[in-house]
Amino acid sequence: AVAERLWSPRSTRNVSDFYRRITALPSRLEAMGASMQRRNQMVLLLRLACGNDILASALAQISTMFSPLGLRRRNNPPKYTTLTPLSNFPDALQPDPHLPRIFSILLSRALEGDAPAKAQALHLLSSWTRASETLAPSSSSSSPSSSSSSS
Repeated sequence: AVAERLWSPRSTRNVSDFYRRITALPSRLEAMGASMQRRNQMVLLLRLACGNDILASALAQISTMFSPLGLRRRNNPPKYTTLTPLSNFPDALQPDPHLPRIFSILLSRALEGDAPAKAQALHLLSSWTRASETLAPSSSSSSPSSSSSSS
C-alpha cells in the first residue's frame, strides 16, 4: 500500500483495483518462497486448537471474517516483546483479510437482486456457520495454556 502511494501517479485512486491486485500478492510471494504468512498462521491456530487439526481448520475459516484491531484499540493490550508468546486468536489474524471486503460487495449486489452474488454470500455465511458449529463444543474446553497443566 505504501509503494502504491509513493510510486503511483497522484491520480491513481482506484481502491477496488488496488485490492484486486493486492489480494493475489500473498500467493505469489509464497510461490516464490518469500513469505510464510499462511503457514505461520496455521502454526498459531494449531497451537490455539491444542494440536487438533479439525479445530485449527475451523479457526482458520472463522479467522477469514476478522481483521485484527491495532494494539491501541484492544481493551488491555499486552506489552509485546520478542519473548511474548503469540497465543491469542488476534495474533493469528491476517492484517487485512480480503473476505470481509468481498462479502460486503456480494451482500450489496445480493440486496440489489443479483442471484449469483446472493448464492456466493450465502455460501460464505454457511461456511462460517459450519466452522462456528465445529468450534462450539470445544469452546468450553481448556485453553492451550491450561491443557498443558492438566496433563
